Amino acid sequence: MQYIALFICAFLISAPLRAQELTPEKIRIYTMADGLPSNIIFCADQDAEGNLWIGTSKGASRFDGKAFVNYGAAQGFSDKSVWTILCDSKGKIWFGTSGDGLFCFDGTRWSVFTEEKDRLPSNNFFNGFLYEDSQGTIWGSPQYGANLFRYSGDTFVTVMFQIADIAEDGQKNIYAIKSNSSFLYRFSETENLFREVYSQFRRTRNLCTDQNGHIWVATESYFAKSEDAGHTFRKFEFGEDLGRCWDMFVDDRNQVWAAYSNAVIRLDKSDKSAFHYFRQQSGLLSGSYKHIFQDRQRQLWFCGTGGLAKFDVTPPAADIPDTVSDIVKSPNISFQVKGDDGKLGSPPEDLIYEFRPANEEGWRKADHGQVYVDQLKNSSDYPLLIRVTDSFGNSLEKMLSLHVELDNKIPNVEIVNRKEFAEAVDSAEVRFRFTGEDNQYPDDLLFSFMLEKDGKIYRNWEKWSKEREAPFQDLQSGEYVFSVKAKDKSWNESEVSKLIFTLISPRDKPKISLSQITSCHVIEKENLPIIECGPAEEKISSGRISFFITADDPGPEKKELKYSVFLEPEMREWSLYRDDSFYPFHDLPDGNYHLKVRAKDQKGIVSDIIEKRFTAEGFARFPQTRILSEESFGRGKIVGRFFSLCCESDAEEPLFSYQLDKSDWIPFTRDSCFEFPQMEDGKHVIKVVSKNKFGIDPMPDSYEFHYERVADLPFVKLRSKPPNFCDKNTVQFEFDGEDDMNGDQTPPEELRYAFRLMPVRPNWTKPSPETKISYPGLENGPYFFQVKAFDKNENESVVPAEYFFTVKVVPFYQKGWFLWAAGIMVLT
Repeated sequence: MQYIALFICAFLISAPLRAQELTPEKIRIYTMADGLPSNIIFCADQDAEGNLWIGTSKGASRFDGKAFVNYGAAQGFSDKSVWTILCDSKGKIWFGTSGDGLFCFDGTRWSVFTEEKDRLPSNNFFNGFLYEDSQGTIWGSPQYGANLFRYSGDTFVTVMFQIADIAEDGQKNIYAIKSNSSFLYRFSETENLFREVYSQFRRTRNLCTDQNGHIWVATESYFAKSEDAGHTFRKFEFGEDLGRCWDMFVDDRNQVWAAYSNAVIRLDKSDKSAFHYFRQQSGLLSGSYKHIFQDRQRQLWFCGTGGLAKFDVTPPAADIPDTVSDIVKSPNISFQVKGDDGKLGSPPEDLIYEFRPANEEGWRKADHGQVYVDQLKNSSDYPLLIRVTDSFGNSLEKMLSLHVELDNKIPNVEIVNRKEFAEAVDSAEVRFRFTGEDNQYPDDLLFSFMLEKDGKIYRNWEKWSKEREAPFQDLQSGEYVFSVKAKDKSWNESEVSKLIFTLISPRDKPKISLSQITSCHVIEKENLPIIECGPAEEKISSGRISFFITADDPGPEKKELKYSVFLEPEMREWSLYRDDSFYPFHDLPDGNYHLKVRAKDQKGIVSDIIEKRFTAEGFARFPQTRILSEESFGRGKIVGRFFSLCCESDAEEPLFSYQLDKSDWIPFTRDSCFEFPQMEDGKHVIKVVSKNKFGIDPMPDSYEFHYERVADLPFVKLRSKPPNFCDKNTVQFEFDGEDDMNGDQTPPEELRYAFRLMPVRPNWTKPSPETKISYPGLENGPYFFQVKAFDKNENESVVPAEYFFTVKVVPFYQKGWFLWAAGIMVLT
C-alpha cells in the first residue's frame, strides 16, 4: 500500500526579530492618487475589525487594505483637520477635529461633542490627543492651553490642568507633561489633579511608557528615560536639529521612536546611546512627520504632510491543505497553497508562490499557489520547500518532508501543456492535452475530465474515453480548475491531476481611454494671469499634468469601474483602485515620465494598460504657489461671514494674484493675504498664483470649499500681527470687527472682544472694547492667538480670528555682528 509521511515545518526568511532599518523596498506610500482626501496626514489608529482610521487635513478616512473610504461633512462628520483618533476598547471611534469639536462613531451613527453643548475645554484639537487608560477612561486634551478632560461613558469631567501628552505605566499611574515645560506630573485620583514629580527637563514635547513600565520623555534635543517612577532620568542626546517633536512611540519590540518635523528617529535597542535617523532617502514620505503607529500585524505606519507610509517586514502566512497526504497516490503531486498577508498587508493577487525540491537551487514558480511535482521515485524521501512572498519582499518558507511508496497497480495521468496556462489566458477558447502511464496497457487507458469555474462545476465529469485532448469554447472570464483522471482495464483509477488557471476573455475586458490629458499654463497679460490649458504634448513646461480615464464600454455594467495609475518615476508602484477617474499630478521635477492607467470592473476583470510618455522641462525656473490653509481657512467648510486667505511662494520677492470662482483675476500684488468680506452660501473655488522674474507659476494652487453664512453674529479680523517667525520677545496684535447686517446691528465701536494666547495665557479674557493687545517677554517656541467679538446682545463670533506664530530670538552673542566684533578683539 502506498503512503506518504508528511512533516511540515515553517520558518521565516525575512528579517529576523531585530531592529529594522527603513528602506524604500519595505515602504509603501499612500497619497491622494490612492483615494485619500488629502496628502496631509496627522494620525492613525486601528479598530476592532482591523480597519485603519486616518486623520487628514480634510476629514477622516477608513482603510480596509483594499480601498480608502472618506468621511466628511456629507457623511455627517467634519471636513476639517482630524488631529487625533482613538479606537476605544468598547468599539467606538473618537475623532478630535480642528474647530468642529469631538466626534464619536459607533459604526452606524455619528455623535458630536462641543465646547458650547458639552462643556469641552475647546472645539479645536490642534496637536491635541485622546488616550484610553487601562480602566477604560478616555483622557483628552484639545489645543495647547486648553484644560484636560476625562470621559467615563456618560459625562465629561474637566481637570483644571493644561498638558501636552499623557501615558500610563504598568502600575496604572497616569503621567503627564506640558508643552515646552520642565516638569513631569502624576495624577492623583483622590484629588482629581496632577502633582509635580520631576522638574529638570528642557522644553518637553511628548511622553510614553515602554513595556517595562519605564517613562520616556521627548524634548527638542534629547530623550529622557526613568526607571524609578519619574524621580530620576537618564538623558540621550542627539546632535541634529530635528525641529518640533510631534509624537513619541514604543513598538512591540520595545524600541523607542519619535516623529519630528525633519526626521523620524529611533533609539537603538542594543546601544541605548545611538540614534537612527530616517527621512525621504530611507523611503519615507517627504515633508514633516506627525505620527507613528503600529498595527496588529506589526506593520509600522508613518503619518506626515506628504502622505501615509507603511513599513512592512512581516511575512505572509501560508496554508497547505490537509488533504495533501490523501490525494497524492502517484508519482505526481498537485495541490494549491493559500497565502494570507493580513487585512492591511499585500492583497492576495500580489503574493508570489514558489517551490523547489530541497536538492535543487532554483525556485520554480507556482502560479495561483499551484504546486505540481512529477517523477517522484518509489521508496524515497522527498523534501519539498514552499515559499510565499509578499509585495515587500517578506517571505515565509514551509518544508514538506515526503516519504513516497508507489503502488504500481494504479495508472498515472499528467497534463502535458501546463506551461500554456502559467499566465492569464487571453482567449475564450482553451485546449488541454494530457497523457497517461500504466505498467501493462498504457494505450488502453481511458480518461475523464471536468471543469470548474469560480468554485462551481462548469462541466461535470465526462464519459470515459481514449481522447487525450479536452477543448472548451466560449468561456467567460474567471478562475478555472481543470481536473483529469485515468482508468485502466482493471478499473483502477489514477489520482486526479489538476490545473488552476485564470481566463480573461477579450470581450469581457473593460475598455478605457485617456481623455482630456491636459497641461495648464499661466501666462501674464496686462498684469493679470491668464490660464491656458490644452492637450499635453510630449514636452510640458508646467511640471503639472491632469487627465481623465474614460470608460468606453457601451454596456452599463462596464460604466462603474475602478481606476489605478502608475506614473514612473514619480510613483514606486500602481496606485490602489479607486472610483474617481480624475488624476492630477503637481510639481513634477524635470525629467522623462511614463504614465500607465488601467481599470477594473465589478467582477475584478482588469482592462488592458493604456500608456503615455512625456517630458517635463523648465519647471524648476518657475515659482511654486501654495495656499496656507493650515487652520484658519476652510478644511472644506467655512462657517461665518468673514474670512481671509494667505498663500506663499518659493520665489524671491513674489507677486500674487487670486481668482474667486469664475470672477476675474485680481492684478498682481505683493500682498500674500486676501480678505473676502462678503460671500454667498454654497460651493466655492479659490485659485492663487505667484510670479517671479522668470515668469508665472505654470499652474495655480486651488482650494474647494463650502461656505455657510450665519446671520446676526459678529465677526472679527486681525489688522496687524507679528511675522510667522518672530525674532522679538514682544508681539502685538490689532483687530476690529463688524456686526451682521441683519439683527441688532451693533455699531463697530460698541463691539467688545475677548482673546487668549496659548500656551501662556490659555483662558479667554473678559470681553472689553480693547482692539489692541501686546504680549511682552515671550520665550522661544510656538504660540496660538485667538480673538472673538461680542455684540450688544452677547452674540459672539462663531469663528474666532486665529494666528499661529513662532518666537525664535537669537541671543546677541550668537549674532553675526557680535561674533565679528569678538573675532576682531581676539585678533587685536
